[in-house]
Amino acid sequence: MATEIELGMEAKDTITGFSGLVIGKYEYLYGCTHFLIQPKVDKKGKLAKGQNLEEPQLTVSNPEKVSLPVYVSPNDLIKLGVTARDQLTGIEGIVMARFIFIDGTVKYAIQPEIKDDDDNNFPEDYVMSGAHIVVVKDGRVVEPPGLANIKEKKKDPPHGPSRYKP
Repeated sequence: MATEIELGMEAKDTITGFSGLVIGKYEYLYGCTHFLIQPKVDKKGKLAKGQNLEEPQLTVSNPEKVSLPVYVSPNDLIKLGVTARDQLTGIEGIVMARFIFIDGTVKYAIQPEIKDDDDNNFPEDYVMSGAHIVVVKDGRVVEPPGLANIKEKKKDPPHGPSRYKP
């Protein structure tokens, strides 16, 4: 059985041999999953461009994961296919894709509907930060990934943790 690809693992393209660290996972509404593979710096100190590759053509080359600085809970993710609005720009439409990155960043592709005054031009989709996206169809507001964990953290004294113990 093949190992499931996860962020932080190393993966290799079975067609081209291209390999690197899995730094992004792209999930699309109709079931296609891609991974963003970033190779390491080469012997000359140059960094090659990362590649977005489909899941079926990848294999795990090293299952040991790089530790993630931020944990994204599946409960914090907006579901694909719901109607959502970006609170900063006002763009509203269907969530067509979700992009999850190794640093905990989550972005969403929002596809607006064709409006009567658009002359039937296909509207461009917009990729927006998950930090300011709200679900509007069912009235539920979704908090940005990881926000619940941030709220629960205890604050240290203003000058850092105290070594004094009474």
